[in-house]
Amino acid sequence: MVTSDLKPSGVSSKKDLIWEVFTEKAGVWADADDVQQGFVDHIDATKDTTDYLWYTTRLHVDGNEEFLKNGRKPMLLIESKGHALHTFTASSAFYEFAGAGLTSVKIDGFNNGILDLSTSKWVYKIGVQGEHLGLHKTDGLHNVNWKSSTVAPKYRPLTWYKAVVNPPPGNDPVALDMVHMGKGLAWLNGESIRRYWTTKTSAFLECDPKCDYRGEYEPAKCSTGCGEPTQRWYHIPRSWFKPSGNVLVVFEETGGDPSQIKFATRRLYGVCVHLSQEYPTIEMHSKTKGEDVNHKAL
Repeated sequence: MVTSDLKPSGVSSKKDLIWEVFTEKAGVWADADDVQQGFVDHIDATKDTTDYLWYTTRLHVDGNEEFLKNGRKPMLLIESKGHALHTFTASSAFYEFAGAGLTSVKIDGFNNGILDLSTSKWVYKIGVQGEHLGLHKTDGLHNVNWKSSTVAPKYRPLTWYKAVVNPPPGNDPVALDMVHMGKGLAWLNGESIRRYWTTKTSAFLECDPKCDYRGEYEPAKCSTGCGEPTQRWYHIPRSWFKPSGNVLVVFEETGGDPSQIKFATRRLYGVCVHLSQEYPTIEMHSKTKGEDVNHKAL
């Protein structure tokens, strides 16, 4: 049996970490990339160069509409092939076969009933501004005026965060703990750590604390992690770190708490081998601990 320990590495105090922040402009932030009557396909429009595509349209609201007088709010009705829709849509696996993006946008609450905007003139902008400015690249970090703060703003969508961090000591494998963030992307020294999305599994799944694999098989047998994030740790190769002055960049789509971002290291500290006449069996076990990233030595 192999055991290991996922633990925090030494870092400076949280108050020492300086965060720099840049907030995206919602909607068409520069010249439009396309204008069409109706919807374009997300994958075809972006050509897989970005996760993001802005859909923007205009509508006229007459002053005689009842909802302006009685305070009742109209309801926006949206149908989409995308798995995430805020003000924008994100791509996912196999969308090259099924297509992606909006398929219907309507507003319910007007005097004349439901207003269908699906065939209106839509203005499209590919990507978010920070991508075009290269904020995730080492040579693009100075293309905007970042706002410095010792306390990183929390739960703000469409926000870029930047901090200079030190690597965890030692040579153990490193991961970034993003459990307190929402959905977005992260980079270290211009290298993509990958997309993150800490969406939680359903708390209504039946996780049995007294798991027993014996007996008839069932799909939910011995399920674990009910109500927990589907993934929280994201591997960072040690070779990406410099001795100091590493730049961590995070683009948060939905809103999170960057003050809770942590580094974690995994250490192998024991091996137990069971031998038989036929063959040896090796089982490996490990544990993980987190470490605060909120300081200069993340």
